[in-house]
Amino acid sequence: MILLTCSAGGHLTEMRQLASFYEKHDHFFITFRRPDTESLAEKESVHFIERTARNPVRTILSFLQAWKIISRE
Repeated sequence: MILLTCSAGGHLTEMRQLASFYEKHDHFFITFRRPDTESLAEKESVHFIERTARNPVRTILSFLQAWKIISRE
């Protein structure tokens, strides 16, 4: 299983450029909810976490959300 994690926008675009590699394997994304990531979720397995925005409390929340997702996957 491959975990693909990135922010939306340019980083997501770069990650999608690697699709020829990860499409051959079980994979899922962890990212923030935005229109471009929501459209990705129509085709891929995507889990959304809280956007940290350089906020320490949100960073901890995002970490816990990601840990829970990874544990289930």
